[in-house]
Amino acid sequence: SGTVGVGTSVAGTNAGLAVNGGLALGSYGGTATAAPSNGLAVSGSVGIGTTSPGSKLQVNGAAAIGYAASTAAPSNGLTVSGSVGIGTTVPSNALDISGGAAIGAGYVGVTTAPSNGLVVQGNVGIGTATPASALSVNGGGLAVGTYAGTTNVGIGSAVFSGYVGIGTTSPLLPLTVAGAIFSANYGNNSGVYLTAGSGHALLQGVNTTNTAQVDLTLQQYGGNVGIVFTFPFSPTRTASIPTATNAVRETSGRRSKRNQNHAVYRRSPLPQGIFGDSLEAMGRKKAL
Repeated sequence: SGTVGVGTSVAGTNAGLAVNGGLALGSYGGTATAAPSNGLAVSGSVGIGTTSPGSKLQVNGAAAIGYAASTAAPSNGLTVSGSVGIGTTVPSNALDISGGAAIGAGYVGVTTAPSNGLVVQGNVGIGTATPASALSVNGGGLAVGTYAGTTNVGIGSAVFSGYVGIGTTSPLLPLTVAGAIFSANYGNNSGVYLTAGSGHALLQGVNTTNTAQVDLTLQQYGGNVGIVFTFPFSPTRTASIPTATNAVRETSGRRSKRNQNHAVYRRSPLPQGIFGDSLEAMGRKKAL
């Protein structure tokens, strides 16, 4: 009912067993196994809060590591004051994982994460605790590729150092869309803008492998096309404006040629130095 001191005569009033030095338990006791200095070596399992541990160390309750003062860990959880390394003994962050990781009840123990990667069953929120999509980013932009870690992106924006494919996994140009593009009417900002650092902006039809040019169709299902030329412009230009069923070829200058199977593209002067173009197909004239 008293206190037992091993290697000490002042065990303390609150200790049933006080050991000054290392302690070996189980089959380690009485052998050449040396316990760590002022530490403990156990050949069996250790149970804290349980008498039937199923692992080398089993804790029934919460645990706090690295705290000198009295600290309450979350219920049946763990709180650590330092860094945690999984698969590594030299973590440089609060949590370092050497290998892949899976998150979510349906993925844990079932799904193999990519090498040194991450799989998440639910939504991921960056800057938000209530992500409504698979990936929600709040408070900044998104940088992908070599821009990551080097480029400051504005809120709601995204930059990509490589190619982007929509509906395709093999984009041929910086932006490749497999399908149609719809530009909604948003004030006066609806449309497609083509810019060029020098020379001319380009609108070109190409085949699916970007190896040959193909005809370009405007207003396939009807409607007018407006084209404004700002003076001065080159008086000699060759243009091709296909319609849904035939093609139009412009001759040099203001001359034009036509036949009964083709529409005619011609240029006529308008006031204030602006040149308007008209398309005459099968006897009907449409202002471009």
